[in-house]
Amino acid sequence: MSRPSQGLSSPISLIFAICLLAESSILAQTDPVIWRSLGPFEPCGEVRSLTIDPTAPATIYAGTAKCGVQKTTDAGATWTAANEGLGLPFVTALAMDLLSPPILYAGAGPLPPWNPIPPLVGGTFRTVNGGRGWSRVLNQIPDALAVDPSLPSVAYAGGNFGVFRTLNGGVTWTPANNGLPTNELSSPAGIGSLATDPKSPGTLYAAGGGIFRSTDYADSWVPIRRAQYEGIRAIAAHPGPPTTLYAISFYAGPAPTLPPSGSILKSSDGGANWIPANTGLERAAVFSVAVDPTLGSIVYAGAIGSVFRSANSGASWEHIGAGLPRARISALAIDPRNPEVVYAATEGFGVFRTESARADGCTPGSAALCLSDGRFLVEVNWHAHSSGARGVGRAVPLTPDTGAFWFFDSANLELMVKVLDGRPINGRFWAFLGSLTNVEFTVTVMDSDTGATKTYVNPQGRLASVADVEAF
Repeated sequence: MSRPSQGLSSPISLIFAICLLAESSILAQTDPVIWRSLGPFEPCGEVRSLTIDPTAPATIYAGTAKCGVQKTTDAGATWTAANEGLGLPFVTALAMDLLSPPILYAGAGPLPPWNPIPPLVGGTFRTVNGGRGWSRVLNQIPDALAVDPSLPSVAYAGGNFGVFRTLNGGVTWTPANNGLPTNELSSPAGIGSLATDPKSPGTLYAAGGGIFRSTDYADSWVPIRRAQYEGIRAIAAHPGPPTTLYAISFYAGPAPTLPPSGSILKSSDGGANWIPANTGLERAAVFSVAVDPTLGSIVYAGAIGSVFRSANSGASWEHIGAGLPRARISALAIDPRNPEVVYAATEGFGVFRTESARADGCTPGSAALCLSDGRFLVEVNWHAHSSGARGVGRAVPLTPDTGAFWFFDSANLELMVKVLDGRPINGRFWAFLGSLTNVEFTVTVMDSDTGATKTYVNPQGRLASVADVEAF
């Protein structure tokens, strides 16, 4: 039996009836790109930030909400904690010195909700050895971090304190708020996102109650978009000339001309003018945005359970890939050596990576089955509403056609899946699944030969099975 707090599970010996096709939501698409689950898994699956080592793109750092910094050196096949000296579980931001990637900055604090009395434990930390040891360099806990790409001794931290700057690699920090707005208490307004211009040393963009630009290493700031009724969740920049900027609006007020919450604004002239860039995103609330570092016309936007791609600098967007859980995409990162590879951080399910359905075929893993003699990739995401826990199913191969997944305990299976070659009978491949739990889950089955994908959803509280004899 599954733990009672997670959901009801029936015995593994259950001979399930394959009869409730109509009870499941089935979504079909023919997208040759899929999202592969990489980890880190529960309890470390709530990932808030990502950064990739440009000299060794298989080395990736993930800032999590419960497990500090997690690191992989094999593109997500395995993860290890990189927390020595950090000592705090909630990582608020990450930034890397791109000229010396073993140097990183991290914001860390206790698990929220934070209590300001007594003073917060946490702050901004620095490592010079790829996360093997951290030291605190600033008491403030940042929401955003940035390192100047041309002069890495200059770094910035943004948060509810405004902006702090260091000119000596984190040894000393000073406030850098000249020109930034203040709140009703005359304190600096909150800054939630920072972006540097990689081709203009000293040029920095800050987003909070508006968007501000500095061209003198944060000595001074000028507003380039005021936001009386809207806030800005994130900002991304691609060098020009002139610099192209993308910003995410997270609140829309009463003015009818303001964009809806979660929409993208774009400036093609360094912030002088802004236009909505939401064609294809009308029903999506965007939480993250990333620009291809090699081809600036390609932009990615992360929403809830979806990533969108624009090949024309935000003029239009299309949904890419299948296999993402229904969770907020909190951060996106692009492999600097292979921009076709995109990483997505999710809140609760770890990190996912794009893979070509046709190029690589099916590769089994700890969270992936390859069924019907290795042709069909099967992955599972789950969400236990009673406890709030969520994660990816852990795969248990059984036969060439059949496998299982466990959610909470490796000794207790939660789901059986089978893919059969029914072409001698009706010319199709058949997909069967039987749930041994009433926890919500989503099963994604992908044909690695064609890229065709189907998704089967079991809602919370239902113990359902599926027989799809026309799956592929």
